[in-house]
Amino acid sequence: MESDPLSTIDPHRPVTTPASPATITLTVIPEGGSNPEPVAIAPDAQGRCHLHLECLPGADAIHLEVAVGGTCRLRAEVRAQAGERVSLDLRIETDGIPALHAGSHQILFLPIEPIYGPLPPIPPPHGNEAWDCCLVIDATARCSRIAERTRARGPADAQNSAETDRAPADQQEAQDAAPAGLDTFLLNCPDQWGAIVESVVELIRQLGQPGPNCRLAVIAFGDEPPAPGVFAADLVPRFHLLHLPDNRPAHLLMPLAPERLSELLNRQIKATPGADFVDALADALIAAGQLQWGDRTRRLLVLIGDSPGHATAHPVPYGGDALARRGDVDAAAAHLHRDRVTLMTLYQTPPAAITAALLEAQSALIDHARTQYRRLASVPELAFTTADFDPQAALTTLRERTAPLGRGPCWGRLVQHAAEEKHANASESD
Repeated sequence: MESDPLSTIDPHRPVTTPASPATITLTVIPEGGSNPEPVAIAPDAQGRCHLHLECLPGADAIHLEVAVGGTCRLRAEVRAQAGERVSLDLRIETDGIPALHAGSHQILFLPIEPIYGPLPPIPPPHGNEAWDCCLVIDATARCSRIAERTRARGPADAQNSAETDRAPADQQEAQDAAPAGLDTFLLNCPDQWGAIVESVVELIRQLGQPGPNCRLAVIAFGDEPPAPGVFAADLVPRFHLLHLPDNRPAHLLMPLAPERLSELLNRQIKATPGADFVDALADALIAAGQLQWGDRTRRLLVLIGDSPGHATAHPVPYGGDALARRGDVDAAAAHLHRDRVTLMTLYQTPPAAITAALLEAQSALIDHARTQYRRLASVPELAFTTADFDPQAALTTLRERTAPLGRGPCWGRLVQHAAEEKHANASESD
């Protein structure tokens, strides 16, 4: 007698089911969102997935982190321009290792450890948050005044005599002896510095409307002392960093009426020589990073000047720096970005009368400074020169930003998933 096959099955034996495939996620900023998050992606039957990511404003690459089963298996950077949409092909190999293709875009593959992750983006403003603003002033900023105006002061210059007479005697003698074509300190030229101050104060006034005035901090920078044995008056700086005003700790921001700010910038910042072309800009940015920024405020740093700081990845041309430096402008800018600080720059362009007479090596130094100021700005729309600075244009860029703000490699913004694209195409065909 044949037994029933079903009678031989043990009803208490556990039934095993095939293991479900591990979830694959890609960390991106969802379309319409502002914070990065892991998004599940579903490859097709061949294990491929087609994605479209957009490079954030301020960023120069899209950072990718692919996880399989919750474990990071791929970390890479795809070079792109801000606002550029990049098509990516992601394939999961049989061993579970993702393979990435980005067409003609350059890909840099990184170690998978979290330390190699990108800077977090600065989310767009919401509502009417108050502003915290730090002004970083180059006290060695220079601008041309022809020799006749520098040496001969007629009745037309009488109203500026009080400011000029405040300059130390050795500095005044150096100015009086300056030959035609040499530049003098911008801060000792009230007619030019005053116009810049007026524009900056107007920006601060607008940022404080509606509502209370901005909280402010002002940091002026000169340079570190030169090597021992250098005593020339035009090389020895009078100060390294100067925090204004003096009646509060250096790390605090405080409410300051626009009228008081105008008086402070016009009268309390003294000019100082720089020991060489590179000055203490990096030190000033590091000091700004130590400010007590508000938890619920929008944060802005405005840099005004023409002196570059030390940059390890973008060194100054030969002859521009004679000192060993402790800070790096790009590292300091990254630290400020991590603290949600937006950077705006106002570069003081040398007058045409000066640039026309420069040697090739001198022109290279000027180009280096101009390029550094553009690079430090969070977005190109916030990189101005003092000649073309438009407070209203800056205000529009700051207030009307709707996208997260990146810096360097940053998370990409998901534009369209392959499955959504197929669904859209099918709907159109119907």
